[in-house]
Parts: sequence; C-alpha cells; structure tokens
Amino acid sequence: MHNFDVKYQNFIYAIMTNKELTDDERSKIIAEFMNDFSNKYPDLGDTATKKDLNETELRLIKEIKEVELNGQKEVEKVRLEIKEVESNLQKEIEKIRLDLTKEIEKIRLEIKEVESNLQKEIDKTNIKIETIKSDTLKWMFVMMIGQIFAISGIIIAIFKFFK
Repeated sequence: MHNFDVKYQNFIYAIMTNKELTDDERSKIIAEFMNDFSNKYPDLGDTATKKDLNETELRLIKEIKEVELNGQKEVEKVRLEIKEVESNLQKEIEKIRLDLTKEIEKIRLEIKEVESNLQKEIDKTNIKIETIKSDTLKWMFVMMIGQIFAISGIIIAIFKFFK
C-alpha cells in the first residue's frame, strides 16, 4: 500500500471513530473530503494499475522484439547486399585482370615485332657497312698500287736524272 493510501485511510478512520462528532457531522466531513479529493485528483480513475503497467510492459517488450527482428532482417539484407556488391566487384576485377592480360600480351607481341624489325634494319645496316668496307678496301688497294707506281715512277725518274 502506498503512503498516500495509508494517510487517507487514517484520516477517515479518525473521523469515523471520533465520539465527539455526530453522524451528520461525520457524513458532512467525509462528503467534503470526497469532493475535495475528487477535485484534487479528478483523473484518479485514469491512473494506471499494476495490470495496466504489466500489459504496457508486455506490449513494449513485444514491440522491442519486433524492432529487433526488423533490425536483424535489415542487417541481414544489408549483409546480402554487401555480398552481392562484393561478388560483382570480384567479377569486375577478374574481367579487368583478363583485359589487362590480353593488353599485356598484345604489347609483348608488338614489342617482339618492333625488335624483329629493328634486327632486320640492323642486319641491313651491317650488310651496307660490310659492302662499304669492302668497296673502301678495293679502292684503297687500287690507290696503294697507284701510289706504288707513282713513287716507282718518281724514283726511276730521279735515277735517270742523276745518271
């Protein structure tokens, strides 16, 4: 029992047991008390009872469980979405990886082709150098022979002149 209930019970008991009051006076005091009480606490009929509180608590527990369940469903939904995005990203990464591998292979083939063309040009240049070298040696040989004849002619002319 609440302190509130005990206080008013004691008040009513004191009035009822007071031998100095007549029944009319008692009735009048109790009526005034009840009137004042109902004016002071007009919504006492609306006061929550223990049963009401228990029902409210059960409703709140049910609502909390529903919210938790909905939250868990949302979390699971988000997890599934994350897995789907992850899967899509993995597929995209694999596609990019394959595309890069193809591009790298294509570039390697182009590099080999360029190397082959460069080697052909180098070989042509080497052949030209060898040809020029060979031609130069021929002309040098001809010039040396020509110089030998020229020097021989000068030496013979000097011998004839001094003879």
